[in-house]
Amino acid sequence: MQSHDQAEQQHRQAASSAPADPRFHRSRAYLLATDSSLAREFLQERFAKLPRVEQLEYHTRAGDWLAEHQLFEEAARHLLEAGLEDRAYGLIERSLHELMVKGQVSRVADWAERLPSSEIERRTSLRLTVGWMLAQSERHTEAAKLVASIIDDASASAGERCESAEICATAAVFADDIDHMGQIVASWYEALPTHSPLLHLVGINQLALLTLYRGSPEQARYGYAQIDSGDEQAGGYALGWRDWIVGISYIWEGHVELAAQKLRVGLGRAEVQSDGAARLR
Repeated sequence: MQSHDQAEQQHRQAASSAPADPRFHRSRAYLLATDSSLAREFLQERFAKLPRVEQLEYHTRAGDWLAEHQLFEEAARHLLEAGLEDRAYGLIERSLHELMVKGQVSRVADWAERLPSSEIERRTSLRLTVGWMLAQSERHTEAAKLVASIIDDASASAGERCESAEICATAAVFADDIDHMGQIVASWYEALPTHSPLLHLVGINQLALLTLYRGSPEQARYGYAQIDSGDEQAGGYALGWRDWIVGISYIWEGHVELAAQKLRVGLGRAEVQSDGAARLR
């Protein structure tokens, strides 16, 4: 997955190579590389005065350019403005899951409110992403309803079925039904090593939480021995949950300093990711 710093650097490079066509420079795509807020506001006002047909053309071209440079979220905004909804939703489907993996839940929630329910339901990746967002909120019951059918869907991939189960397990956690969470994840335990680093770590997190809940903090930490502790492919969000669970396990045993050390690691990672996300907005 692309890091925020890499995305920002690519964003700048892409902007510097924008077409020389002066009309293009009136579009919001070019404004992404404009550092002056005053200049940006001035150009946006000029853009707003253009004929609607011309605005649609610029939004389409900006969306194409941004998508070409893998800036899918911003590209989708332009394509929606251009009325190209199907293309926009396809790009959103590609980008939202990565945002969720990085822990940018609020941005996912913003998009989830804008997306038609019919689009979410017909796109498996969107269902999973929105399912994660709902599972970790007061709407956890909706999460299970949204993704539960994927678990037994023969047309879904093994990874999608596993992820659906983990979403339902997460919803159970937020419903204070830890035992039900354990029942769901236990059925996938043997297959976890065959899945992506993300799904593997999420499953281990859930089993560790169950073990901790049952009063075995040391055994909860032991489960992490089977995975690469430095595997950043799992995403900052899942790694943050791991750090929190391990930290709580040390507190359970009265090892406050060890807990503080582990929790500082997670906090530092979250701050770095938060700063990176802020720079890209």
